[in-house]
Amino acid sequence: GYGLYGKVQRALTIRSEGGPYTIRMTGYMHILASLTLENVTVDGESGAGRGISIRNGATLTLNSGATLTRVNYSSTIGGVRAGDDSYPGDGPGTLVMNAGSSVVDFPFGGVTVGKEGTFVMNGGIISGNGFSNKTAGGNGVYVKGGTFQMNHGTISGNYCGNGGGVYVSGGTFTMEDGLITGNQFTGNGNCSGVYVSGTGSTFTMNGGEISGNEKAGCAGIYVSGTNCTLNLDNAVIKDNVGTNYGGVRMSGTGT
Repeated sequence: GYGLYGKVQRALTIRSEGGPYTIRMTGYMHILASLTLENVTVDGESGAGRGISIRNGATLTLNSGATLTRVNYSSTIGGVRAGDDSYPGDGPGTLVMNAGSSVVDFPFGGVTVGKEGTFVMNGGIISGNGFSNKTAGGNGVYVKGGTFQMNHGTISGNYCGNGGGVYVSGGTFTMEDGLITGNQFTGNGNCSGVYVSGTGSTFTMNGGEISGNEKAGCAGIYVSGTNCTLNLDNAVIKDNVGTNYGGVRMSGTGT
């Protein structure tokens, strides 16, 4: 099928009963009312689908079999934006990923969580997202002032200049479970696992695992910036390989 473009202004569920179905994006998608996808693939075709913006109090829910792929926003921001800062005053937006869903192969990064944005990851996978701008940050998930709650799922195989797995800048990331693994940096980057920077950013890890990230100055967790906070409890951080630090690095005025 072709022609996903424009605005969702009433609550809508798109579900394929007879097997996976592909919807091809032909432009920007503005989600202004709640949208649920199940057993369908939304394919941006690496350029035709110019981005998905969630705002106006709306929620995009990805259930089992829902895949977003090759959605392109810009050279610095991921293809799906929850609480889109480009539209100030339009209100909050929420992305929910459940088991069996995926966000994969975005050319300019996966999920961006704006100041009024919330991202809840209950399951699924975020993988293969990469910036051609090798100094950009947050290739898997970029928490740009909003809130990211990771309850389960996997963030793997993403690559960029800073925070190949998750980049937190002025926002909050809470990890209860899940796996962040196999992410890389591709330029003069700081951390390929979780990079916490900006002002007042917080990363709390109550469970889950950060492992096997590589090719960065610090491959596990790097906390810098001003008044940033790292809380670790029941966390597994292992087998990360960086040029200077493999596990956890603290700098700036963080605690």
